[in-house]
Amino acid sequence: MKNPYKIKAYPFLLWWIISSVIVYPITAIALGLVMLPSGMLFETFAPRVERLSPYGTGYSYSVIADPAIWVGTLFAIAIVGGIIGLVLGHLQRRLFRSRLYWAADKWRLMSVIGGIIGGYLAMGALYLNNEVFNRPPEMNILIGMVLFITPVAIAQLFALREAVKQPYLWVLANLVGGIVFGGVLVMNQPDYYASNADFIWLGNIALAVIGQGLITGFVGLTLFERHSLLPNRYEDESESETPRSVWDRAI
Repeated sequence: MKNPYKIKAYPFLLWWIISSVIVYPITAIALGLVMLPSGMLFETFAPRVERLSPYGTGYSYSVIADPAIWVGTLFAIAIVGGIIGLVLGHLQRRLFRSRLYWAADKWRLMSVIGGIIGGYLAMGALYLNNEVFNRPPEMNILIGMVLFITPVAIAQLFALREAVKQPYLWVLANLVGGIVFGGVLVMNQPDYYASNADFIWLGNIALAVIGQGLITGFVGLTLFERHSLLPNRYEDESESETPRSVWDRAI
């Protein structure tokens, strides 16, 4: 009898990589739908102060008060980080449920929490990189990705530990994946004066996203194939001698 819960490695990896690609446009749409009206509301209702014109004309103009700007910035970072975490967690959870047969009930919540924390860490590091250390702006890609995705993975670990052994490997995979993503883009900067610079940049982005998706997808698949804590709900004895993981297939 055929096992309906058998994990199909290659379709899972393919869909994981596809999800790693489409998460960016979906996130951009979600951010636009939330941030544009939020920005308009903030502009309308934020407290304002009167300041004299710097040109000595005697005229004054109204600006948003500095405390309101700081509070609004903190809220904006939390909203952006939370939305990115929500979209990422939702796409990943769909694959866990449909391809690895794990409910992943807390996955989206942990992804949102990690996204908020990662957003603050990434923005703080980017501020220091640009304003204090004056390092090349290209480093923002590497720093931002690593400091954002690592807290997300750490938060997801608290949900993943209910399903697999050694869940810390998930954190390491996301850390390495973030370094690969940022490293590909930082180390392969195109000549922006070249006519094909846009195509090179898009190719580098595709390579970075696919590399990151392969690393995290492969490790996630291996954890569920070799280190799963989920009950073996249906075992097909006729397939007991077949390879159980991508590692076994490679040997």
